[in-house]
Amino acid sequence: MIALMMLVPVILELGWHARPFGIPDGLLHGVLVVLWVAHLGVMWWSAAMWRGGGGGWRGFVAHHRVESFVMGLGLVMAWSFGALSWCVAVLVVLTILRGHAWLVGRGVSPSVLFLMSFVLLIGSGTGLLMLPAATPPEKRIGVIDALFTSTSAVCVTGLSVRDTGTEFTRFGQTVILTLIQSGGLGIILFGALLLLAFGGAVDLRSSREITGGATGLTGGMSAGDYLKRVVGIVFGVELAGAALLYFFWPVSWVGAPADLGEAGGRVFHCVFTSVSALCNAGFSTTANSLQGLRLHWTTHVVIALLITAGGIGMPVIINLWGTARARVLRGRGAMGADGKLIRLTLHTKIVLVTTLVVYLVGGFGILMSRLSWGGESFGAALLDAHFMSVTTRTAGFDTVAPNQMGILSRFVMMVQMFIGGSPASTAGGVKTVAVAAIGLTVWNTIRGRAETNAFGRALTDEMVRRAAVLIVLGLVTVASLATVLTVTDPRGLESEAGQAEAFEEILFESVSACGTVGLTMGLTPELSDEGKVAVSIGMFMGRVGPLAFLMALAGAARRTPDSARYAREDVVMG
Repeated sequence: MIALMMLVPVILELGWHARPFGIPDGLLHGVLVVLWVAHLGVMWWSAAMWRGGGGGWRGFVAHHRVESFVMGLGLVMAWSFGALSWCVAVLVVLTILRGHAWLVGRGVSPSVLFLMSFVLLIGSGTGLLMLPAATPPEKRIGVIDALFTSTSAVCVTGLSVRDTGTEFTRFGQTVILTLIQSGGLGIILFGALLLLAFGGAVDLRSSREITGGATGLTGGMSAGDYLKRVVGIVFGVELAGAALLYFFWPVSWVGAPADLGEAGGRVFHCVFTSVSALCNAGFSTTANSLQGLRLHWTTHVVIALLITAGGIGMPVIINLWGTARARVLRGRGAMGADGKLIRLTLHTKIVLVTTLVVYLVGGFGILMSRLSWGGESFGAALLDAHFMSVTTRTAGFDTVAPNQMGILSRFVMMVQMFIGGSPASTAGGVKTVAVAAIGLTVWNTIRGRAETNAFGRALTDEMVRRAAVLIVLGLVTVASLATVLTVTDPRGLESEAGQAEAFEEILFESVSACGTVGLTMGLTPELSDEGKVAVSIGMFMGRVGPLAFLMALAGAARRTPDSARYAREDVVMG
């Protein structure tokens, strides 16, 4: 409770351009120090009453290493309001995470906790973005726009009703960056990662529930090992991407941030772009996304690789790394500590092959459209096809505005946006594995096979049913949002051609929102308040709906075993 109370002086000091309510200098700093000392006193009392790990301070510190370190650091840095504010932020996050672990330990459903976490994060982000310091004084933001932006960031969509680079201050951009990082990893997994990264303890049951609830990972690696590897991979890749952008981005280009030439500003914009790319968010502090860097190699190599890494999922990256490392060090046929052969899993193979097929087929379609559109060289059209085929897998960056591309390009992009990325990744969509499962089922059925086979393995009927449900739910979500938008934001009523064009814009926007992509034909900034709320709900459902459904389905299967068997009867098909 005291940790949450500390937010009041911090928000009053940092959330306004000038200190509000005539508060005198030093008062808020003094209140914060008093609350910090009070919290330290509570920890002292808790340590005296502690009975675990040998009891006393030693046992308490061993179980609360992060809090103990932060409290000590805050006491040393108490002279600086800024440093103490960062300590407060970490302390509040840790308090919330302890609450999550406590709820999981008390049997709260991971699916319910997952949904609650996203709602809490979106609400917190909305409140922070409405603070005066989050936007320039002449460009204050309303509650609907703040809610839309927060939802888009948490759901790593990238649709925005305001320009991120010019209509938000550095404080507001930092809030958006934090929301992207938290939402990209999944708030529950993100919380467990922070605890493990700083040495905090999570009990075995909680860590299993957290890992399973956030990513759908079910075995093969302990929760602790998985989380630690994710920590290294995610932040390592983001740091590497930011470093490459820092050294190789041009100093200026059309649409570049004004402070890109300054060291501090350059670091921030490179980190923001790297995190946004890996999390497949599509938010950018540059004007017109990456259109000013349309032909620059960093766009087509660095950012494209970051998008791909985030879109294939951590289980695939970990499996690829483990297999490659084992073969280099021990050769083919290497065995793991559990006595099993270290190899590429069926999941990894399906993800990689499906991702490659979607990229190549989509890229070819966009290339043909760009060439038939006219006015483009083959090299420029090829680069456009490459990047746009990568980014439509739910990243949201663009080098060419979708409304400046041909009809074939937009159709291909809508299909790619609907498919999305892979399970346990930062991408949205119905997922490559679901599409592959249905495609393989069709192919095996045509060949007269009773099972769905792939790479010498058979998929279970349960997995195929889940894939079908995910695709149907995705179609229903897109159709529902498109229907609502035709009512809240009717367009092109003056002619049939105008209505057809308007419906294409609405359908494109609906697929982009529900697939958490972020590409737009220009409709988003013109949406009514009702339309913005509808799109926000679509983004939320697209991000957490399928995940929550699968987790709830898994929980129901554990609670109610299918013991009933009914007589079978055929129906006419086709």
